[in-house]
Amino acid sequence: MAQMNRRRVVQAVITGLVAIGIRPGALIRSLGIDIRGLIPAWKRYVALPDDANAQAVIDLLPMYDVGVSAREQRLAEHVDRNLGVLETRVLEGHRLSALLAVRLKTISDGSVSSCLNMIIGPYVHVDPQHFLVLMNEHSHLGGFRKMYCNLGMDLVDDTPGQAREARRRIRAVAHVDSPELRKVRDRVIQDLARSRP
Repeated sequence: MAQMNRRRVVQAVITGLVAIGIRPGALIRSLGIDIRGLIPAWKRYVALPDDANAQAVIDLLPMYDVGVSAREQRLAEHVDRNLGVLETRVLEGHRLSALLAVRLKTISDGSVSSCLNMIIGPYVHVDPQHFLVLMNEHSHLGGFRKMYCNLGMDLVDDTPGQAREARRRIRAVAHVDSPELRKVRDRVIQDLARSRP
């Protein structure tokens, strides 16, 4: 519901900007979002998925949801074809790749966003503290809760498996005792406890 309302607000703002003669493309460029630069940067990351190339893509991504235009959706679909590279890096514990997965959500929607959620969620087992840092820094993103409550395609029809995975994720974050992460940790635990079947 909130995602739909946000989308309507963004559409109304863009319509208003066009009505007064401001081109949304110019506004997006003024916000520092370089859609044309993202595809070559992503291709470099896929070819050599190191921290420098991950950072280069992150630097081109917005920090906030910008709404997904047809052009950005095409970019997200291009990214979707190579998510295996990103997933491998995230599950190996590469922090900048985990950040990249979260930040890609700002330009993705639908199935691409769901795939990113399924990459981000298991990262809780790899580096629980950094996972909570990412959740703390990106709690403003639409679908925030889905980043850790989406338990993956393998468990869609496996109710006992969903319960086990939710408990595993709760145990992983429960041991993080950093004072600045307590609030987000408690929220993650509460959401996962509610999401268990």
